[in-house]
Amino acid sequence: MATAKTTIRKTTNRRAVRNGTGGSTRIKAGVRKQPETSSRARPSRLAQVGQGLREKLREHLLPYQWDWVVDDSPMKLGRKSRRTGWTYAEACRSVLKRMQGKRDHWFTSADESAAREYIDYCRFWSDFFGAAAKIVDDIQVLDPQTGATMFCLRFANGRKITALSSNPKGLRSKGGDATWDEAAYHEHPREMYRALQPTTMWGGQLSIFSNPNREGDLFDNLCAEAEAVRDGRLDPKKDHVPDWSCYRVTIADAVEQGLAEKIAGVLEPDPNLRQQFLDDLRAKARDEDTWLKEYMCTSAGEESVLLTYSMIEACMMCCETKIIPLFKGTLLWQIQTSEPWK
Repeated sequence: MATAKTTIRKTTNRRAVRNGTGGSTRIKAGVRKQPETSSRARPSRLAQVGQGLREKLREHLLPYQWDWVVDDSPMKLGRKSRRTGWTYAEACRSVLKRMQGKRDHWFTSADESAAREYIDYCRFWSDFFGAAAKIVDDIQVLDPQTGATMFCLRFANGRKITALSSNPKGLRSKGGDATWDEAAYHEHPREMYRALQPTTMWGGQLSIFSNPNREGDLFDNLCAEAEAVRDGRLDPKKDHVPDWSCYRVTIADAVEQGLAEKIAGVLEPDPNLRQQFLDDLRAKARDEDTWLKEYMCTSAGEESVLLTYSMIEACMMCCETKIIPLFKGTLLWQIQTSEPWK
């Protein structure tokens, strides 16, 4: 099977254009296209940090990272390529808001190691911004009620950033800003959303982002909803859906905005470097499905699996299920009880 190639042409001004159904992205001459974002994004209040700090920050972040950091929309959703620095940018925004004395922040991701990494990013940004982000303590604790592992940064003004493992119960009874990283890979996504969304009811911001996983899963449905709001096909007031500010950043978008130069430590735009970076990454991905799913923001189709996500989720929401070995190398789903998953 022929594989699609991502190509960058040497031009002064470029914009990414999706061609056909094969998944290729070609950079053509014209006005540079920003990654897909919502026109509903709210202007940022981060001007309060001062012009000098803003300029320093803009030099450090890539354009799509900057757009995410300064977006004050109550509900934000990001469908993004792997390893584009999205969590890094989210940590930047979190530290800035705690510096301003705003509400506490609750962050959850795939596992304990991801929570630890997020706190490390926050420590970096605290150092980057200086004494205004002085950290009083860095504590790993175990929530006695839920068993959730937590890492906490407490600032001198009393505000906290708390990163938790993926247990939904750990977010109940919490309030403030809330972030859900790797949302497409959570074992029980609907339970997590139900626990997370009320956290922001008293004026907090809900941010959800992930590399996509399966067509028809919760994150895929949220993205479809957010894109319909962005494109005017859904009206938040009439259709009773969230007023999402949504983003979509493929690896081609990120490279077009300077990711390859950032990784290589190159200061000036280099079209040859960008093309070589994409070619190498495409070769290492090996197959088309991996390339499209991990880097081009395309959810895997259900035709590639024996049991679709909707089939599995229906069983898990209605009944307690257990995977029982039938033969060596074979799995059988068996319904044990009619009680909802808890």
